[in-house]
Amino acid sequence: KQYDDKEINGYIIKCRDIDCTNESSDVTSLINTYNIESYPTVKLLKDTNTIDFETKITSHTLEQFVNTMLID
Repeated sequence: KQYDDKEINGYIIKCRDIDCTNESSDVTSLINTYNIESYPTVKLLKDTNTIDFETKITSHTLEQFVNTMLID
């Protein structure tokens, strides 16, 4: 919630919470497209790249990740 719709270095952050235990075709497609193997999973989509968040999820580590990945 802290970052949703916030602008950082010209990028608008859009946060989405997706229940990957839902068996709908849309969710299954996302799981396959982004190679989601465990939960929770955090991914950042920047331009045409998908960047994996690969550390313990805390507000501090998420903030560092977002700020580091969105540096011009």
